[in-house]
Amino acid sequence: MHIDVVPNRNSSPCVLLRETFRENGKVKHRTLKNLSHLPPDRITAIKRALQGDYDHVAYSTLGVDGTEQGNRFGAIYVAYQLAKQIGLPEVLGKDRKGKLALLLVLAQLICPMSKRAVVEWVENEAVYEVLGLGTPEGIDFDEDDLYDVLDDLADRRHKIELHLFKLRNKDCARLFLYDVTSSYLEGNCNELAEWGYNRDGKKGKKQIVIGLLTDKEGDPVAVDVFKGNTSDPKTVLDQIKKLAQRFGVRDVVFVGDRGMVKSIPMQSIKEADFRYITAITKSQVYKLINDGVLQLSWFDESLGEVEHEGVRYVFRRNPVRALELDDSRQARIGKVQHTARLLSQRLAAANRKRPDVALRAVNEKIGKLKVDGFVSAKLDDRTICIEIDEDALGQKAALDGVYVLKTDTGRDELDNEAVHKAYKSLYQVECDFRTMKTDLEVRPVYVRKESRTRGHVLIVMLALVLRRELEHRLKIIDVEVRHAIHVMGGWTLLKESLGGIRFNRLPKPKPQQQQILTALGLTQPTVLAVPRKKGRRKKE
Repeated sequence: MHIDVVPNRNSSPCVLLRETFRENGKVKHRTLKNLSHLPPDRITAIKRALQGDYDHVAYSTLGVDGTEQGNRFGAIYVAYQLAKQIGLPEVLGKDRKGKLALLLVLAQLICPMSKRAVVEWVENEAVYEVLGLGTPEGIDFDEDDLYDVLDDLADRRHKIELHLFKLRNKDCARLFLYDVTSSYLEGNCNELAEWGYNRDGKKGKKQIVIGLLTDKEGDPVAVDVFKGNTSDPKTVLDQIKKLAQRFGVRDVVFVGDRGMVKSIPMQSIKEADFRYITAITKSQVYKLINDGVLQLSWFDESLGEVEHEGVRYVFRRNPVRALELDDSRQARIGKVQHTARLLSQRLAAANRKRPDVALRAVNEKIGKLKVDGFVSAKLDDRTICIEIDEDALGQKAALDGVYVLKTDTGRDELDNEAVHKAYKSLYQVECDFRTMKTDLEVRPVYVRKESRTRGHVLIVMLALVLRRELEHRLKIIDVEVRHAIHVMGGWTLLKESLGGIRFNRLPKPKPQQQQILTALGLTQPTVLAVPRKKGRRKKE
């Protein structure tokens, strides 16, 4: 059967449902029904159905002819298409567990939630049409299947990271950035939960420590989870071994902040044939000044460099940061002086008040505001006087805005500008952590087992890879990722019923949805076809 459109002079064309048959060796046509009275959309749907476009769609169970809203399509379709382009389906595997793992990544990007909630969420998502998961009647997995996937991901995480690393053409990467953060836990039963230095400022909560390794652009390369009481230097050693052994990358410059790298044995980095870039502390800067390696007069807005005992020191004074520190210090001194004046007025107004108690309160204020190195308080009768040690204040302000980087790279490898830029790129890792904790919601952690915790954090990292790809492509239209996902979530399937024919139809996207599709380099699919499983070849 097929649709024929017959011109009708000055009137509307005649639309006929016809069948073709052969009689006495001749091809003939028979008209079965005149469809001219039907709306154009319905005629198009019938024509596509006869052509086989809807052979693999999820059929609905509408009882009467008509149209109903179907499952959400746009957000999961867009996320899946970008995931295919960066190779996530290939990395995670194309079997059932691989598809469920990809579903968890897409869910973490679109709407982060617990694994139990994912099962409820997919009931209104076009996972059958997009991912080929479940059946036309519904899903065929539960939360236990998703927990099994987390266990499987924990077992395969090293292979997954390595495969993705190579697939994204990161073999040429030389600069690697590393930083750690902590994520507090609401419960106490997680196998990695320990008390430790909480970077979230959340008191009374056990935590886990997450280490993220990225390339110089901030694109995630690997992630690991440690017990909550693990110190930063220990995680650095683990990441060095990870680079050297699993990724097989030898010509590496490892970039880490001063808090991590200062405590690890440099011998460990040299044994891996790595170079390093890090910053030194203020006390180390003073030591270099006292030893005559550096001089205070050298620090200005431009980059400077000096080499000492085989180590290059790249230094600079940031005038903006120096001004910020000076303003902050003067503001804290002003608060102390205001407190002293206020308490002095109260002492003058009430003879019963004890001056020593007021003085103690001012000293506590001085300690709390951390100005005790150059600010002191004393009593003059019943008046509290504030004294400022200008010499100590000048010494404290001498290194305002100053930072010194050290590296063992040669000038022929990286000049001082490249060294400076590499260290400043650690900001990208901080941005990645912020995204993982906010938009991708690495916490709360809804699992307890160590393997599932590692699987969950890997899912978040893969979602971060996908989100960064979205963010990069959406820059041309200046649309935020979260807003784009929300807009595309409104693009839904339509459940159609025409007599005994039931099928899903995808309407034309709205203008803003089309704008997002164009920016992402995607087009509206013409066929809602579930990916077919490849059959086994017969042995010859």
